Amino acid sequence: MSAPLLLPLVACLVQGPVPKVSVAEVGRRSFQARIEVLGEVEALRETHLALEVDGLVTDVPVEEGQRVAKDEVLLRLSTEKRELSRDEAAARLELARKELEDLRLGSREEAIREARALLEQSQALLAEEVRELDRVNGLLEQGIASSKDKTAAETRTTAARAQVAQRQAALDLLEKGPRAERIAAAEQEMLARKSELAKVVYEIRQSALKAPFAGVVTEKRTELGTYVRQGDALLTLVQLDPIEVRVTMPETWVARIRAGQEASIRSEALPGRTWKAAVAAVVPRGSSLGRAFPVRLELPNPEHRLLPGMSIRATFVLAASKDVLAIPADAVVQSPRGDAVFVVVDGKAQRREVRIGRRDEGWLEVLDGVAEGEKVIVRGNERLPPGGPVQVVTFDEGRADGGK
Repeated sequence: MSAPLLLPLVACLVQGPVPKVSVAEVGRRSFQARIEVLGEVEALRETHLALEVDGLVTDVPVEEGQRVAKDEVLLRLSTEKRELSRDEAAARLELARKELEDLRLGSREEAIREARALLEQSQALLAEEVRELDRVNGLLEQGIASSKDKTAAETRTTAARAQVAQRQAALDLLEKGPRAERIAAAEQEMLARKSELAKVVYEIRQSALKAPFAGVVTEKRTELGTYVRQGDALLTLVQLDPIEVRVTMPETWVARIRAGQEASIRSEALPGRTWKAAVAAVVPRGSSLGRAFPVRLELPNPEHRLLPGMSIRATFVLAASKDVLAIPADAVVQSPRGDAVFVVVDGKAQRREVRIGRRDEGWLEVLDGVAEGEKVIVRGNERLPPGGPVQVVTFDEGRADGGK
């Protein structure tokens, strides 16, 4: 074979086969301003449950990790002694109630009749003593009676008058009824007995520890037979539905976040899953170093897949859509000099430095470096020499021949 025919063959063997690449056309796309921030899952509520009363634990029907419903009983104390105290307090209340009822009804007629009869007897006795005193005075004038007889008659008359006055006062009191202060005292006594009973009933009710919200028991600090004191932390309950997500937002974006705004939540611990969360609040407490503010989000978590402590990524849409020049994210090649793409021009890969703007689900806004309608390489662009020839193929052809 002659030398002129061997030269192209040798050049081809030296350069190797022409790389096959896939391309996409630079065009306009509807973009939304987005920001992605890191965050952490937190329990919406976590509480250490305690009782308001002392007592002996008789039942703990839950275990750590167990889901419980709102108002479900988590622990019970013995109530036998308090039930006895309740019955005694109820009996004392009934006695106080009857006494007050009698006072409000006033004196009975039979008591008034009895008092009136006693008064009449005393009045008759007084009349008799007065007559006897008159008789003794007459005998004394006649010199028949002595001064001693007179003194005795006067003493009996005075005693008879005192008995009449006493029984008249008793009759008056019965006819007027009980005094207002006595009724008031009886009313206070009944209120005290009511309070006593209510206190014991309340303690019995508080002897059962109920879940204040639906959640999961994460810690159990007591067991059957333990005597617990008022205020002791007995169980820890965590609410996991809804769940809270807390992220940190740079100050340049936080002013554009509003309560109720939605964000897309992803977790590396649960690949392939996405949740929608709503902003609950922007916490007005920024970091002086990082110039960032906490943002709280809430989202339903009925399956309890998101757990406190998990890291997440939250994506916020911060502006309305806008048509911009865009390329697929796979077209960009990163290097120490910055972002670049390869553009196919006359069958050759031409390297271009580009300036990238916003990102939107696999697409990048191009601010400078390429023009609309140009073809950028999206597969097979990892190790292309600038200015080298390329063969444009479809995606399937590229894969079949080892393309990206």
